[in-house]
Amino acid sequence: VNLITRIYPVKRPSELSEDASWETTRTWLEGEYFPFYSYSLSTQRLKETCPSVGSFEKWLMASYDASTRIPAYQPFALRKELAGLVDKCPVLLVVMDAMSWFDCHQFCRCLASKGFQEIELSTRLSTVPTITPIAKPSLVRGQLPGQLHESEQSSAFYAQLLAEAMSLNPDEIAYATYAESPLKDVTRSRKSLYLFLDNEIDSLVHRHLSSEQRSSMIHDHLRNLAQDIAEARREYLERYGQELAFVVVSDHGYTELPGEGCERL
Repeated sequence: VNLITRIYPVKRPSELSEDASWETTRTWLEGEYFPFYSYSLSTQRLKETCPSVGSFEKWLMASYDASTRIPAYQPFALRKELAGLVDKCPVLLVVMDAMSWFDCHQFCRCLASKGFQEIELSTRLSTVPTITPIAKPSLVRGQLPGQLHESEQSSAFYAQLLAEAMSLNPDEIAYATYAESPLKDVTRSRKSLYLFLDNEIDSLVHRHLSSEQRSSMIHDHLRNLAQDIAEARREYLERYGQELAFVVVSDHGYTELPGEGCERL
């Protein structure tokens, strides 16, 4: 069914107005651009996405400043969501790097296969520019880049930003990257908040792979991550008699653009 969906001809997206609202833009992305992009990628016709990419870029340039003041702006939305959860129960925050819209849907299917039934999925706006040293601190701290005075790429640094965002003592947060520790070890001690930073997709995005190879490897990783989350929550419940809520976000996504060797954005 997935293969048929990808190769069945898809209508070209309409032109996106520069003054379109975020809701109109989100509907355009989810209902028109993403399906057309998937079809164009599968049929090796990425050049046909150029007009739509240009249309979105014009909208972004014209609307980005105003868009940072709406509920769908990811750094502010995440901070508000976490604040509401941390007051009720312990929370696991998984921060992905370069998780695309399609990867998010695949991950939801992976979670569903592990028994998770109520999964909320939302499309939001990342900080621009979306390079990790800017977008990820902005996301974790819940602030605009200009409000941050320093940046580094360590788990301890991000844990400190998260503690500041949530007004928590840093000792109340356990943290690690995917490379540093298994997820179930991060959630072993009793804390208010757990931060798990996963950069595996971003490393695959920057490797010289075919779209099919990259997609397969990403989906393998997402299946393993879904299994890790399920096991960590089960062990947490057995150990402490309490449910562990979890939120999965990404600092940015990626898409392939026409060009020599295809550029990832």
